[in-house]
Amino acid sequence: MRQVIEQIIEQLLPRSVAVWVFPAFLLLIGAYLCRQALRAALRTRGLRRHGVAAAGTVVSLERPENQQLESRLCYPVITWDTADGRRMKKTSPLAVRREKAPQPGSGITVYYLPSDPAQWSTYGGGSTVQWVAAAAGAALCVWGIATGLQLAL
Repeated sequence: MRQVIEQIIEQLLPRSVAVWVFPAFLLLIGAYLCRQALRAALRTRGLRRHGVAAAGTVVSLERPENQQLESRLCYPVITWDTADGRRMKKTSPLAVRREKAPQPGSGITVYYLPSDPAQWSTYGGGSTVQWVAAAAGAALCVWGIATGLQLAL
């Protein structure tokens, strides 16, 4: 595999440039993915630890705007009341498969910051996906560094 990558890179770029382009690309993509996923995961974890839990209700399921009418994905729309009596209605930023989506009328736990109820998360919240994406980003970084070291030597 390494020889194939080296042959492709040598055909496209001079050796001095090729040594750094592919590893740098892996490192940059990995670092960006890891950063974004860690931010989301830590935000979700912070909301669960420091936020207030409220009983929410799924009021509807929205279709993604860029999908066909028969899309398998949807975004749950959730309402809840804050501790100070404000009624919040938010659409989940995470799409779920229609078969697994909570049905309208079902209850769901919402975690929010009392100082800013627009900062919220549900129990599901996608945190597992966020941690897996962070690990994938870190793996890309390691792969980029290892590839750079192998090509440089």
